[in-house]
Amino acid sequence: MKIKKIIVFMILISILLCNNVLIDAKTNLNKNVINQSDSKEYIIKGKNNKNMKELKERYRSKICINHTISDEKYLNDENITTLKLTGDEKESVRDSSDYIVEENYTVSGLKSDFKDELKEVPCTLEEYYNRNDYEYSDNPSEFIPYEADFSNGFNNEILPWNIEIVAGDPRTNEFSGSGIKVAIIDSGIDVHNDLKTREWIDFSDKVYGYKPIDNSGHGTEMAGIIAARNNGIGTIGIAYNAEIYSVKILDSGNKASISSVIKAIEWCIKNDIDVINMSFGLHQDSKLLHEYIKKAAENNITIVAAAGNNGRVQYPAKYDEVISVGGINKDLNIASYSPKDRYVDVFAPSEMAQTTGYVGTYTKSNGTSIAAAHVTGIVATLKSKNSSLTFREVKEIISKSALKINMEDNAAGLVNYQNAVNMCDEIGDNRVEVTEDKDNYVDFENVKHCANNDNYVEGSWSMDKWQGVIRTEGTGHYTMINAMDTEYFAMGAANYTDKIHNRWIVADAAYLTDSPAFKSWENNDTGGVYNYPPYHANVHYSIWQVGQAVNFMYELTRNSLILGNQFDFNINNYGNTNEYRGIAVHATMKKRIIYDLNIMYANLVDHYGYTLNMGLASSRGYMVLGMLLHMVEDMYCHKAKITYNMLCSSEDGSIGQSDVFGSTFNDSSIWCGIFDYDWSKYWECREIIIKHNGMPMNILKFRMQDKNYNIICNGNSYLVSRNQAYEDNPYFYSNRYAVSVYMTESVLRDMKNAVGSTSLYGFDFWGVSIFSEAVPKKYVSKGVW
Repeated sequence: MKIKKIIVFMILISILLCNNVLIDAKTNLNKNVINQSDSKEYIIKGKNNKNMKELKERYRSKICINHTISDEKYLNDENITTLKLTGDEKESVRDSSDYIVEENYTVSGLKSDFKDELKEVPCTLEEYYNRNDYEYSDNPSEFIPYEADFSNGFNNEILPWNIEIVAGDPRTNEFSGSGIKVAIIDSGIDVHNDLKTREWIDFSDKVYGYKPIDNSGHGTEMAGIIAARNNGIGTIGIAYNAEIYSVKILDSGNKASISSVIKAIEWCIKNDIDVINMSFGLHQDSKLLHEYIKKAAENNITIVAAAGNNGRVQYPAKYDEVISVGGINKDLNIASYSPKDRYVDVFAPSEMAQTTGYVGTYTKSNGTSIAAAHVTGIVATLKSKNSSLTFREVKEIISKSALKINMEDNAAGLVNYQNAVNMCDEIGDNRVEVTEDKDNYVDFENVKHCANNDNYVEGSWSMDKWQGVIRTEGTGHYTMINAMDTEYFAMGAANYTDKIHNRWIVADAAYLTDSPAFKSWENNDTGGVYNYPPYHANVHYSIWQVGQAVNFMYELTRNSLILGNQFDFNINNYGNTNEYRGIAVHATMKKRIIYDLNIMYANLVDHYGYTLNMGLASSRGYMVLGMLLHMVEDMYCHKAKITYNMLCSSEDGSIGQSDVFGSTFNDSSIWCGIFDYDWSKYWECREIIIKHNGMPMNILKFRMQDKNYNIICNGNSYLVSRNQAYEDNPYFYSNRYAVSVYMTESVLRDMKNAVGSTSLYGFDFWGVSIFSEAVPKKYVSKGVW
């Protein structure tokens, strides 16, 4: 019995011992599993070949072969291997001074921050307007115009045909407006190196956002004809020594109330103005306005006004107390749009007239408004010869001394400085009657010769407005950039003048990006990879691809403006990789953009001459910024979607019967007749829209005939190219321009705040949907993709 108990006890002990072994084994197995799950891939470099052999022998089962054996030789030759080790094993190897151990991290290809899906803009259009409801804080009197150095014989000033034909060479004329105060009641006068404005007065209505000194450039153009300085640069004004005053009444929509005009006239009376230039009109008579114009005349102020551009004289030009001015072309014939009835007192050049433009530019301008400025300049010279001339005497001299050249029999003549000055001598203390013996004064052939003078400084504005519209605020690159606060251009600026000059560089670079040199990359050094530059957001690029270019150019700008580094023009220094400072950008695109920036730099150096220093790091940074803003602005104006309802009047696909020039994709529509009733083109567009949930705006023009179209917009008829009919029509889908202005300010704000990168947004909430895909080249002009 005792023996049996002993045997049972021994069996129990054995079972317990076996269980303990199993538990230990299981525990150890679990530990191994845990350790294995803790394993990571490490890259290890040995001091020498001997160390590496020892390591590989020790961890033979843990060597990672990530490539072919032949590829692994590039690691083996450098005494490098990759092992999958537990944490303890890694520490064991790392403890030896013979090895360098690092985790074999996975790297990802560089990618743009911009996806095909844009993040939504963080505010509504109304919130944006309310947030920016403030007026500008600039003090334009702080601007100091450039003074040319004549010591080395420098003189770059030109004499435009439109000035020469009515005033000869003002620099050799006896009278130049000295001591005469001229008020230009208009859109304002921008600061300019070729203008010396005495004072800025603003009676215009409050606007949303930054309020420019000149809303559209129109008033600045008037100022250049009247009084551009005799300073060796740019152009010359007829009365270049006159004192000019900017009396602003026109708002951002180029409109003003009668009350604003009356305020302006009252200011002129109280401040002893001698001559007023008016380049605006209304169809109906205003007794109140007429009363104050009479009051100005009674105070011996001569008022000159544009007759209008719709074939009949408008008010205030129609009032007897005003000198009414019509327009002629370079053939010395009355312009097709100019009135020519008995209410027109005199004519002056109104086409291709060279003058100053806003944002420091020069422009060729059209319209009877520019004609009026010529007469205002000559009136100022007359008053500087004889300040006691009454308004009636000035009007009579201007009218009776005008030349009959190619004019219709009953029409007034072409204003002439020399005739007017000579006739002025006939008026003395006794106020004798003015005679009309003007044939003795001027050599007609010489006057005709002036019309062939094609000596122009660089033009602007022609790409900045819709054809047929005298001025459309907010639709061009100059206008959008001019609408930005000068504080956005303060980097590298020591004073207000420098800020203005920086803004000029940005605006000019943005404008010049539309020149032929930057329109095509075909047959160039892109190796067939790209046929078009990204600056115009062509349909061949997706938003992601445009975003790469935006990121790249933003970093180039940041490097100069924020970091203060000089821009590197050497293409070879940008390498052959598809990146720049951690930003994804295709090597070919990257180098071609640098190539283009070399061209842009040469253009700006030539354009500015002595007036601006393009050698500064900041100047070159602003140059890149200008091209970047052009790209951003074009993307939102040109890649906006044409939606189904814009093309079709109903869900069944029936054709649209008329154009509707609305502000969003919900209230804009396209007239079917633009396809010239080629229904295959219509159905092609319809199928594209259905398949891709929309079509980019700049695809539409390729479905239209390459010809001029008669577009009826806001009651007016415009003969425009296929580009201008919709894509560049500021009245069609107009929120595109609000979006572009928002994005311009957004990029500028990011740069001012030294943000590392900028963002592109989607604006569906604003009624502007952006097409994000890239369109294959072969489908742009034909076919459905």
